[in-house]
Amino acid sequence: IPGLYVSSDDGRSWKLTSQITTLRALFLHPGGDLFAGMNYVNNRLLVSKDKGRSWRDISKGFFGELISFIIDPENPQFAVAV
Repeated sequence: IPGLYVSSDDGRSWKLTSQITTLRALFLHPGGDLFAGMNYVNNRLLVSKDKGRSWRDISKGFFGELISFIIDPENPQFAVAV
């Protein structure tokens, strides 16, 4: 089944967390709960605060093609996108 899989045991087992199949890059905050990803279908930056079970579009105000992004691990409220 395509989607986002998460392992919490060093890759020995994997659990399907979300059936989202349009992410091309992912960021996992060191705390483990915050994910961010680029949606390549509609060029949006998405964020999940529940380990990928639900996603919110945070691309408001961003224009043009989204190529890459980075989120500050010390301050996840701060992100840079190109």
